[in-house]
Amino acid sequence: MPDRPRDPNELARNVVDLATGETSDPSPEPDGKDPAAPAPARPSRRRHPLLAEAHMTDTLTAVIQIIDTAVHGWTGCDWTHEADSFDGIDYCEGGNEHSCDTCREARENARDAMQLGRDAISALSNGDAPAALELCEAAAKVESQYGDDPTWGPAVKAVQTLIDDALEEVTEAIDAAKAVSDLHFIVPPENQGQIVTVSYAYDEDGSHIVRRSSDASDRTVAYSIHEIDYDDASIDYASIDLHNGAPGGLDWDEIDVAGPLAAARAIGIDTSDLVVA
Repeated sequence: MPDRPRDPNELARNVVDLATGETSDPSPEPDGKDPAAPAPARPSRRRHPLLAEAHMTDTLTAVIQIIDTAVHGWTGCDWTHEADSFDGIDYCEGGNEHSCDTCREARENARDAMQLGRDAISALSNGDAPAALELCEAAAKVESQYGDDPTWGPAVKAVQTLIDDALEEVTEAIDAAKAVSDLHFIVPPENQGQIVTVSYAYDEDGSHIVRRSSDASDRTVAYSIHEIDYDDASIDYASIDLHNGAPGGLDWDEIDVAGPLAAARAIGIDTSDLVVA
């Protein structure tokens, strides 16, 4: 087989380069290649439009790279173990599939795990993170027959974290939207009578100013929020009077529920149990 970098960081860089097309695939393997060995998987370069809009594309690509690294990381028995011999118990250093039952079995199991990993990459690329998680867990279970799962464990963790983070973003966005929807909003004089009515409110503990934009043309409502920082000398919070004028010079962060929801659904996460205010 072609030499692969021993340094994990260098190996990860190679995977990234292959995924982005910045380098070509290694040259064909020399004679001696196992003809039954499956072709190596390559990370998907597919970009789901919803994920791109929700700024999750980079995260998805990173997870796919971790799975691809696992696909190439465990290829069979590479540890010293007891083996049967004509003289009784002998020791094998691994990689001896032709005469060692343990090595042969580990090689077959590693191939099964490789295929599960390729299927996981395909599932994740096609928007099914839960299926990808199940496939990676199955690969880790195969590897763990030999004591632990140092290769597939990180892949399982990466996919699980992807799902958990997406759900957390959705939950936080929904909670934020619920928290501000019941506030008492004030429309400054210059914003009254407009098609898009912009109003403002302080949150319950007075730590944020919330801006609400209500569009009468399409009946949509958008919220954004400013965190009050009294240490910021560039903003005179004492002069802000919402009844007499809109606050100026503030930075606003949009409370986006649709984006996280779309991102979670785009990778196959069921959000039906989440209630949007």
